[in-house]
Amino acid sequence: MVGILGSGFGLYGYLPAILSNSTQKVLLPARYADKFHSRKELALYEQNIIWKDTETDILANSEIVVLALNPEKQIFWVNECLKYNNIQYLILEKPLANTPEIAQSILYQLNQSKKKYRIAYTLCHTTWAKHLKKYLLEIKTPYQLEIEWHFKAHHYKNNIDNWKRQHSLGGGAIRFYGIHLIAFLVSINFTKNINSITNYFSKDDFYKWEAFFENQTTKENQPENIAKISLNTCSEEEYFKILIKKENTNEILFSLKEPFEMDKFVNETNQDQRLNIIADFYNSLFDENTEKKAYQFYEVVNNLWFEIEQKNQIK
Repeated sequence: MVGILGSGFGLYGYLPAILSNSTQKVLLPARYADKFHSRKELALYEQNIIWKDTETDILANSEIVVLALNPEKQIFWVNECLKYNNIQYLILEKPLANTPEIAQSILYQLNQSKKKYRIAYTLCHTTWAKHLKKYLLEIKTPYQLEIEWHFKAHHYKNNIDNWKRQHSLGGGAIRFYGIHLIAFLVSINFTKNINSITNYFSKDDFYKWEAFFENQTTKENQPENIAKISLNTCSEEEYFKILIKKENTNEILFSLKEPFEMDKFVNETNQDQRLNIIADFYNSLFDENTEKKAYQFYEVVNNLWFEIEQKNQIK
C-alpha cells in the first residue's frame, strides 16, 4: 500500500496522480480528514482511502511512502522511514533538505539503505524539457542558452511570511524555486557554476537569482557552451522563456506563461493542472532501468547546488 504524509500537495497533487490510473488503497493520517473533505475534487477517491490514527501507523503499513513536506519535516520523516524494513519505495520533495550539506547526508543514508527513491525535480519531466534536451544534442556550434522565469510567488502576492520565502528553511529563489532549474541544467550537462548573484528583501528572503554555467561534456568535438539563469519570484510580469544564441542569431525556443503550461491537465473537477507531470514522475519510481542513473543524477544536482551557494554573492 501507499502512505502519504503531507496535507497540502500530498492531498491535491500526489493522491490524484497515484489514483488516476489505479484502484489501490492509500493510507492517510486521520487528522487530514477535514482538509480532504473540504476539497470536492477529491471526493471520487474517498473509497480508496484508509485512515490511520498516526503517521507511525502509516509507516508501519506501507510499502511506498510519499513525503510531501517542508524540508525540515522531510529530514525527520526520511530518517523515520529508514527504520522500517517494509518500506521499499520513497517519493521525496525538493529541496531534499534546507541546505545542500544536509541533503548530501540524506542522500548517503538513502543509498546505504538500498530503498528505491525519487526526488521531485518535476521540471525535468515537462514536454519542453524533453524536447530541448534532444535539440541541444544536435547542435555542433557553441551556443548560449538563456532561461528566464519571472512570476510573483503566492507568498509575495499575499504577503505571507512562510518557509517558502526563507532561505534558511529551504525556501527562496535558489533553494525552493531555483533547485528546479539546477536539476534541469544538470540533465543537459551544465554542471559547472561560473557565478551566482541573489537579491534580497531581508537577509533570509532571497527573491531574485541570476547565474551563469558551463557545460561539462566528454564528447569529442563538442563545444563548450554557456547557460544563463534569470529567476525573479517577485516580478510584476509572468513568463517562462528559453532563448538560444548561436552563430550571431537569437532564437526563442519556448515562450510560456509558466514552466508547466505545455503539460496542463485539462479537467472539469479542479484537479491540479500538473497531474500528468506528477504521475509521470511517480511512475519513474518503478523503472529499474533508470535507477542507477537517477541516483547519480541526484548526486550531481546536489554538488552543483553546493557549488552555487559557495560562490553566491548577495546584493
